[in-house]
Amino acid sequence: MSDSTFPFLGIDIGGTKISVCLGTSEGKILDRERFPTNPAHGPDPACDKIANVASLLLERNPDCQKIAGVGVSAPGPLSSRAGHFINPPNMPTWHGFSIVQALESRLGHPVRLMNDANASALAEWRFGAGKGAETLVFFTMSTGMGAGLIIGGRLHEGPDDMAGEVGHLPVSPDGPVGFSRRGSLEGFCSGPGLAQLAVLKLTQAIHTEEDSKLFHLGKDYRLVNAEDVGAAAVNGDRIARDVFREVGEKLGMFSSWIVDVLNPDIIVVGTIGRIHADLILPPAREEINRACHPASASRVRLVPAKLEAETGDLAAICAALEPSEKQQ
Repeated sequence: MSDSTFPFLGIDIGGTKISVCLGTSEGKILDRERFPTNPAHGPDPACDKIANVASLLLERNPDCQKIAGVGVSAPGPLSSRAGHFINPPNMPTWHGFSIVQALESRLGHPVRLMNDANASALAEWRFGAGKGAETLVFFTMSTGMGAGLIIGGRLHEGPDDMAGEVGHLPVSPDGPVGFSRRGSLEGFCSGPGLAQLAVLKLTQAIHTEEDSKLFHLGKDYRLVNAEDVGAAAVNGDRIARDVFREVGEKLGMFSSWIVDVLNPDIIVVGTIGRIHADLILPPAREEINRACHPASASRVRLVPAKLEAETGDLAAICAALEPSEKQQ
């Protein structure tokens, strides 16, 4: 096996889970393991676990005893140049942590770090729904909300890795809190934000005496999560479906600004937007059609991520395949 054909080690770090995988430059995932991030425990135990899992994957795949490179896809804000986190809002114990140094010392290989939204945009552009697009926007829509931008066939990160840090931007004067700001895009278009929105609507429903499946989960309704709301919406619950419609409208409102500014070919929506595309994307599409210049609206496609559960793994592989120019 030549060096050019050895697989890459990909590490996808999220606020909820971490995935470690072996994958090829053609976008094939050979093996993977996932485990909880447990962000309250801090980054060092997670890095120890990453190293142990990487060794396990290599042991399970004897043809992969040598790897071509290591890529890390992680939530921003971060600095790929310095190799550390800045202040990812859903991982406060990781603020300022030098993730590249920590992993290089454990793995014995150079590590390339990339913002997860940027890496996911590259993955969908290389292997998924946006393959061949000149201009692509990717929304993470997971524990947090960020955007990755492919402009003119190239990843646009900005000089400080801050391009696409859209989660803190306001889409309403009030509403759920995300990125430490009430009414922000992340407040509406993330898992924790979606749950907050559901609690607000359920509290209103108590006063109007409207029932909901979310009152009958065997726990305090104020503890519902995004998965609970999604299951209720799929089963026709009006309040849960109203939550998703409002999320879609806010996604569409923000997307309409992006469409008029960038005139993209495609907007790809990940995680929650992929899982519940039938609930979120139609109202988002309506808002784009209503608010955008007709020429830009008619061009842009709004689609769920194609890579599904492999998005994060392939994003990490893409971080190894195509690091930012600042890391070269």
